[in-house]
Amino acid sequence: MAAGSKRRRDQPTAASGRGDGARTIWTITGLLALAGVAAAGLIALAAARPDPETEAQKQAERNLPQIVLPMPAFTDPAPRGNPIQASREEPLARDTLATVREAANQPPATPPPPPPPTAPDAAVTMTPAPAPGLTQESTQGPLPVRGTDGEAPWQVYARPFDRSDARPRVGLVIGGLGFSETATKAAIDLPGAVTLAFSPYAPELSRWIGLARQAGHEVMIELPMEPDGYPRNDAGPAALLTTLEPARNRERLQWTLSRVTGYVGVKPLMGDRFMRSPQHLRPVLDELQERGVMMVVQEESDTDVGAALAREIGVPRATARLTVDAVATPQAIDQRLNALESLARREGKALAVADAWPVTLERVANWIRTIESRGVAFAPATALAEAPGLAPDGGAAPPAVSGPASTPATSTPATSTPATSTPATSAPPGSAPAADAHAPGGAAHGSGH
Repeated sequence: MAAGSKRRRDQPTAASGRGDGARTIWTITGLLALAGVAAAGLIALAAARPDPETEAQKQAERNLPQIVLPMPAFTDPAPRGNPIQASREEPLARDTLATVREAANQPPATPPPPPPPTAPDAAVTMTPAPAPGLTQESTQGPLPVRGTDGEAPWQVYARPFDRSDARPRVGLVIGGLGFSETATKAAIDLPGAVTLAFSPYAPELSRWIGLARQAGHEVMIELPMEPDGYPRNDAGPAALLTTLEPARNRERLQWTLSRVTGYVGVKPLMGDRFMRSPQHLRPVLDELQERGVMMVVQEESDTDVGAALAREIGVPRATARLTVDAVATPQAIDQRLNALESLARREGKALAVADAWPVTLERVANWIRTIESRGVAFAPATALAEAPGLAPDGGAAPPAVSGPASTPATSTPATSTPATSTPATSAPPGSAPAADAHAPGGAAHGSGH
């Protein structure tokens, strides 16, 4: 009991000791802070006190007299004798700026016309014939000639076709037209993409050509040539022969070319033997190339030199790979048409020739009616042509050909006056025109070379 009372008396004494220590610490801290403030004040007073020496120096400087230095006179010792020259690029920059401003002020360009239709029976607008500058008057009649700007008759008179069409293309040239009223009308009633070839001996040739072009067909003239078995087989009085001098053959060629205007090219009428004779064929191809006239050539055997020679000379040409009605039965014609279509799928394009037999016209009409649904474009012969500067598919624009062709040798110099009509009844050189022997079914007619 006594020990517990002693512990209670000692406790207040310890707490009182801890409180005195804290008060001592706070007192010392306060004194140190006051001492710091006092020291800072003394330092500030010392810094603010002016230095007598410095003040004396400033006063001496203020007492010095003011000296004003004169401004220097800047003069150009070498006056400029030459003005500033423009750089070489400045005129060009000004011209460019003027061009840009002029272009910006121009009205918006007219959008290009839409591409021509590719449907075989689509309505198209054909270039009227004769086109200005594309005929040359001669003693025999109007002859085709290239224009001064390089335009060629085979392109100007062609049926419009969208050459950007990437589908396989097939084409067909039907010949032997102009003698039979029924057959010729039936051929003209075919879709316009079918190319029609007329005999140069046909009466009313100008009328038939006009009707065919009005229906949207591009047209050709058949060029009579010496066939195998001549003279038993005869291509007519204007036929080109291997027994004639080149000048005589050229005279006969010009007679054929002068029958009418508005055609794109020539298709051989018979001519197997003549087409195998390079020395006789070359002058003919040279003149066709000069005049810008296209030629249909056949290439069915190694002996067909016409295609290779035309390629060498640069004649615009369309190569026929098949004769549709070599056997004129419905079954044989259908097989040939299917073969033509398959050939186009393999090689991109294929052209065939045929005669205006009734069975041919009937089978061709049925075939064309459904060909578009099978993904094949039916095109005119000019859309399958090859020529210098043209892409293999004919998609590129042909290059301009410099200057008109030279005037071929004729007995009377030709003039550049366009012709307005062609006597369809004028006789070929040296003889009278052939009669219906060259119509389909006639003894002398044939679609071969």
